[in-house]
Amino acid sequence: MRSGEGVLFIHGTASSGRVWKNLLAVLASEPPVQGFCGPSEPVEYLTPDIPGMGECEVPEGPLSFERWCDYFRGFASGRRLHLVGHSLGGAIAVHLAEEPWVLSVSLIAPATRAFCEARRASSRPGQNPGSILPDRPLTRLVAAPGQISREDARILREDYARAGRLLAKGLPWPPFPKAEAEYLRGKPVLLVYGERDEVISPAYFRQLARDLSAAGVTAEVVSLPGCGHIPQVEDPHRVAGILRSFWREACRLR
Repeated sequence: MRSGEGVLFIHGTASSGRVWKNLLAVLASEPPVQGFCGPSEPVEYLTPDIPGMGECEVPEGPLSFERWCDYFRGFASGRRLHLVGHSLGGAIAVHLAEEPWVLSVSLIAPATRAFCEARRASSRPGQNPGSILPDRPLTRLVAAPGQISREDARILREDYARAGRLLAKGLPWPPFPKAEAEYLRGKPVLLVYGERDEVISPAYFRQLARDLSAAGVTAEVVSLPGCGHIPQVEDPHRVAGILRSFWREACRLR
């Protein structure tokens, strides 16, 4: 990564930037990816909270998906960024992919166009994305709740509880006026998902992979058999290795 570049991580619904902490710890413990930056330039990892989630206050006025996208556009500020988006954050990353400052896009269990359209079609009038969240988050978010640390379980529960104030206001469904391939064309793309995801069916991720391929968009696709909806918490070492390999290739192709 060259000077003026970084990695922007975008979390999902009812979560926060803390969901990346295990992954960042692994990335920080390993040598920089070749092509990332010089020895005097540490890699800048940005893990902001989506407004209204985590430590961010619920914004005034009506919520809109585009408002969230504009918020994350502000983190470019003259830099070029690799995007890593999870769930709702994956949908945001897709919408930002056309920006000239985006270097690559990594999608982890993203809220896909097909998933959002299916949910929107089956939802009641006024129902919002918060309604799809599980009543018992740990048993649905991770494949094996007993295998994550108590601290990680606490953070997931806290972030989930904090999101109640935003969910009460109503979350906007991510709009997809065009297919993901049209946003992602020309950018290196990585798709990672857990085979045991109970929040977004893996069938949607496989469909996205097929759609991208049919549209001529090359994407690296990795499925993780032992993971649920948040692989970066469940298996951070594996996800870190996948990201590092992807970034290395993305840098090589530039």
